[in-house]
Amino acid sequence: MRAEGLPVHGCAGVRAVVDRDCGGECVVVWVSGEVDLCGASDFAAAIAAAQWPARRSGRMVIDLRTLSLFGAAGLHVLADIQRWCARERVRLWILADGAAVIGPLRATGLDNHLCVVGGTRPRSGG
Repeated sequence: MRAEGLPVHGCAGVRAVVDRDCGGECVVVWVSGEVDLCGASDFAAAIAAAQWPARRSGRMVIDLRTLSLFGAAGLHVLADIQRWCARERVRLWILADGAAVIGPLRATGLDNHLCVVGGTRPRSGG
């Protein structure tokens, strides 16, 4: 399945697309808009849709480069998926290069527990 969009449920803010077929190497979740208290449920739904295929491939990329807002609820979703990936032995990369995402990650120290890559796709070797 390719580029399956998850709809926004009444929140003006988040759009998430899960690519389950990027050459069989990984699963990519693209997120755009604003992930705040309202948009976090859509963000979490996109992550949930990616978990099974990520378990099969062993790799997940969450692309947050086009977010304009990333709040505490989004950080909570990232912390949850980081724990799940560690437990399931799935490699996780976070693509982030804007202050809207990097700032909250650094302020909370979550960047110390995630592989945050700025602006590029991670190499398949990790």
